[in-house]
Amino acid sequence: MAKPAQPSLFPEPAPPPVVPASPHPDDVRLGAALPARFFFGTSSWSFPGWYGLVYGERGTVSRFSRHGLTAYASHPLLSAVGIDRSYYAPVPEQEYAAYRDQVLAARPDARLVVKVLRDFTQPWGRVPRSKNPAFLDGPLALSGSIGPAQAALGDRAVHLVQFSPMGRGAGSPERFAERLDAFLAPLEGCRIAVELRDAALFTPAYCEVLARRSAIHCINVLPEMPGPAEQRSALGDMPVLVRWLRSGPVAHDEAEALYDPYDRLQAEAPALVEEVAAVLSGSTGEAILIVDNKAEGCAPLTLRRVAARLVG
Repeated sequence: MAKPAQPSLFPEPAPPPVVPASPHPDDVRLGAALPARFFFGTSSWSFPGWYGLVYGERGTVSRFSRHGLTAYASHPLLSAVGIDRSYYAPVPEQEYAAYRDQVLAARPDARLVVKVLRDFTQPWGRVPRSKNPAFLDGPLALSGSIGPAQAALGDRAVHLVQFSPMGRGAGSPERFAERLDAFLAPLEGCRIAVELRDAALFTPAYCEVLARRSAIHCINVLPEMPGPAEQRSALGDMPVLVRWLRSGPVAHDEAEALYDPYDRLQAEAPALVEEVAAVLSGSTGEAILIVDNKAEGCAPLTLRRVAARLVG
């Protein structure tokens, strides 16, 4: 039988922290002028193409993913971050704590938008044509996904329940609203945001459930959903979370191929910049904006454009 591995007498030193980029003067000015209730961030952060914009060194996706959040949060406009990996697999509490410590080292007031594991938001199972028994199981989602993030991040976390397009798998809009109500009941006490990708589910009954459960609707910018201003008008008085994901008919995978390495604007959408800024400025409380690189080609530069509309 093989002997157990012995701990090294000379453990490898921790890698040095990622160096932040020298801030652009426009970002410094806008970051100082933005009201404190606005929190801007991006959908994930491990993009080597952001060299010179966010990161002051060249590096790999792995290095930025593991060690880049302090440099990220040092950017004058980046006071929030979207944690997307939690949608695909569970993330342990200690890893959320590592993210927290990196972010708070530069941004003590930061917000972290954490995706809930997709096992609880998809009606189908992993076997073709099978149903998912964990779909909209609130207690299971709390223990298997939301709980570890909440324990590590506390009230800085917004737990994003993202429903990918479900079609008939969601049931009727009325039935979906009923099941969502039951799903959200055991999650009270956590900050929950719900994102839809099926416009038919965005109904008054759905909005009533959110209000009753103190959850918020994530206003997403996607061609298959109503525009952000139309979504906002149906919500009444609730905090604002906007996720600008894509701007036009270019599909997700096609946009990734076109815009990579996400180092410049490639599909400017000035009308959406205006509309998103108007939605944010019309809010009365905390407002979070998360931008994806596939919105215009480079999320940090899109955030600069929105901030400029808000500040003038």
